[in-house]
Amino acid sequence: MRPLASLFLFKLNSSLFFHLLNRALSGYSRPIMSKDLIIVESPAKVKTIKKFLGQDYLVEASVGHIRDLPTKSLGVDEKNNFQPQYEIIPGKKKIVNKLRTSASKANQVFLAPDPDREGEAIAWHIAELIKDKNPNYNRIQFNEITARAVKEALKHPRPLNENLFDSQQARRILDRLVGYKISPILWKKVKRGLSAGRVQSVALRLIVDRERERHKFVPEEYWLFKARLGAPENTKTPEQQKKEFEAELWKINQKKAHIPSAQKAQELEQAISSSSFTVADVSEKERKKEPKPPFITSTLQQEASTRLNFSAKKTMTIAQRLYEGMDLGNLGTTALITYMRTDSVRIARRHRKLPGVGFRNTWAKNSVRQSQEILKPKLLPRTLTRPSVRLTPLLPRTWSKPISRLITFVSTASSGNASWPRKWPLQGSGIQC
Repeated sequence: MRPLASLFLFKLNSSLFFHLLNRALSGYSRPIMSKDLIIVESPAKVKTIKKFLGQDYLVEASVGHIRDLPTKSLGVDEKNNFQPQYEIIPGKKKIVNKLRTSASKANQVFLAPDPDREGEAIAWHIAELIKDKNPNYNRIQFNEITARAVKEALKHPRPLNENLFDSQQARRILDRLVGYKISPILWKKVKRGLSAGRVQSVALRLIVDRERERHKFVPEEYWLFKARLGAPENTKTPEQQKKEFEAELWKINQKKAHIPSAQKAQELEQAISSSSFTVADVSEKERKKEPKPPFITSTLQQEASTRLNFSAKKTMTIAQRLYEGMDLGNLGTTALITYMRTDSVRIARRHRKLPGVGFRNTWAKNSVRQSQEILKPKLLPRTLTRPSVRLTPLLPRTWSKPISRLITFVSTASSGNASWPRKWPLQGSGIQC
């Protein structure tokens, strides 16, 4: 019988040989398998995702973009169909090396940057840099960082979307061309150091056009007449006092009221003040008042600016932290809202069920990006920083807005002068909730 040592013709160091021999003799039969790798944008997401995926997956972060156009040159070949010349962003080489090393050890790679064009571009650049280490990669996306959403995304990977990447790339190239071509003109004509871009240039043109219109405008004097009507003072009861309403001068001699000067206004005031009015007609209508659509990125920024005096940057910084996850003590790192960059008012089917009533998402018909959802809260704990606490009361409205409808009854009363009922008709309305 051949000796056992002769079966091992390949080179092994002694420690590895005895380690493998010990496993074989102890009946160890579990295969050594590599884990799947998930690559996200933010390190904060890594903690949140690791919490509910456990040790079954490796999770790494790209910390935003890893490749971009060079900072010291145009980086676009204008003679060769505007081909971009990408390079690794300074300071990101260690991250790139770490991602490449992790990819080489993984069974498959799931690219999970944010679910938008920018996220698709990040995923595309990561794929370009790791494909020689591991060509087995796919794209996954989720609108909220929860166990259900992430696990569901892992069940439905897809190839990278070249159209989304191209749209982001076209925007980036346009940014560079406009910025590098127009900014030097500003330096010569206005002030050195100023920058021009595709958005600022168009916005400036709109402002200039409107300013020219404002200078051409010829102001025209006009006067408004309003009267507060109710029961006569000598017969007025407290209950009747509550039923007073305001009416506006509607017509003068069956023509639309137009009072161009102070002199005519005074003459009309003297004539009207010495007269009494009676209710000539009352009509009642039912009017449905639809609530505003749920929050998207722009409306969230507007509301935060109006009510909290937050800048757009501050609002999105807070929203980003709420989306990526915050440390909530016993709950660990938990994501609190869905993805905050969206221009869609679509609501997921699982969230449309209401107790006892049906639900129609009337806003989604005009939505451009049906793949995204509205911004909505998932959990609003008390252990948040002060700016986050100030922003979070706005967020439940993203969910309560589309499920409420106010029906009002509008009563319109037409009043006429007792002596000349058709000369000075006034019209006023009262809303009854």
